[in-house]
Amino acid sequence: MNIRAIVRQYYFLVVLFAVVDFLFGSGYVAFMSHWGLSDSLIGLILSIWSGVTLLFGIPFGVVADSLGRKRVMGIGFLIWGIGLLLFSLSRDPLAFGIAIFLIALGLAIIGQLPLSWFVSTSNKFEGSEVQDNAIPFAGALSKGVSFCAGILFTLLVVNSSGNIPYYVAAVLAIFTGVVVLTIFQADSKKEKNTRTLLANIKETLPFLRKNTVLLLFFIKYFLSGIAGQLFVFCWQLHMVNELKVAEDKLGVIFSFFILTLALGYYFTSKIGKKFNKINVSLFGNIVILISFLMMSVGNSFVSFLIASLLFEFGLGVEQGANLIWIQPEIREDIRATILSLLPVILGLASLLASGVISLFLSQIGFKLLWTLSAILTALAILLLGIIKKII
Repeated sequence: MNIRAIVRQYYFLVVLFAVVDFLFGSGYVAFMSHWGLSDSLIGLILSIWSGVTLLFGIPFGVVADSLGRKRVMGIGFLIWGIGLLLFSLSRDPLAFGIAIFLIALGLAIIGQLPLSWFVSTSNKFEGSEVQDNAIPFAGALSKGVSFCAGILFTLLVVNSSGNIPYYVAAVLAIFTGVVVLTIFQADSKKEKNTRTLLANIKETLPFLRKNTVLLLFFIKYFLSGIAGQLFVFCWQLHMVNELKVAEDKLGVIFSFFILTLALGYYFTSKIGKKFNKINVSLFGNIVILISFLMMSVGNSFVSFLIASLLFEFGLGVEQGANLIWIQPEIREDIRATILSLLPVILGLASLLASGVISLFLSQIGFKLLWTLSAILTALAILLLGIIKKII
């Protein structure tokens, strides 16, 4: 396999993942609310997601390093698709809970496997030179395709059932899983590691203890994750309940969020060639900080929309840069295991964020929630500054 084929496969995986994630993420909270679930009950169900990610993220990363990253990834896509299908049919808390469990399990299995497979495989060729462009550009491409698909999809189903996005997402996820397990299967057989699962764990723990940059990066990722998940969980509730935005407009709004996120990734793919990647990541975090400060003081739909778009742009810049500069800090043979920590950390952040929503949102309101997110982002910026000095 040549480097172009590797890049094409990576683009395929990232784009399909993003489209499925878009179709689900455009209104899943509002969908549960439509069927009578209270805000606190939705927060409780979403905590299942965080718990599953926390429990299963690392084990499947270790399994992938041993048995092959594509094989494990394909199974994850299949489980994700089954969960999405069940979600589309759900009408009560129990059914939604089971569906979210399967969705979370599939996503925990997939984790960062597309990225870990791509980095390890491309390192056999041009390595970092290809990654500097391909990783953020894949993010831009996937989000751009999601935006176009979202606009077209909205036009096609404007008067149709609200279940359709989840049916389509389920079909695409299952299709991707089948492709990975069949067409890509020959490649995955070459990825097997001769070490046992236990040996992989024994290799990982001492490596983490000695790597200060990775440990600080994980703390920063956790703080940013809490702030980001508060936004992800609450922007729909804020718009519908506080700003009185109609539920059928959320898909269009989310499409523009995705487009702005794509612009952030694309910005990183271009400017990242000229500037230090950590500086680019710092810039993205500063934009995010500004967006949360705007949310905490704004009162109108327009101000919240502008702040949300700034958040998405900053997030694209920050994530695109993070995925590049952290790679040299990770050992090749345990890359999937190390990167599997990121979804787990995000799961912890999501668990804490959903707890804040369930227990305190009705007491503190949205403005204090955005203020808390701004404080967490400021701490993340401080940690990035420390990492920059170490590197």
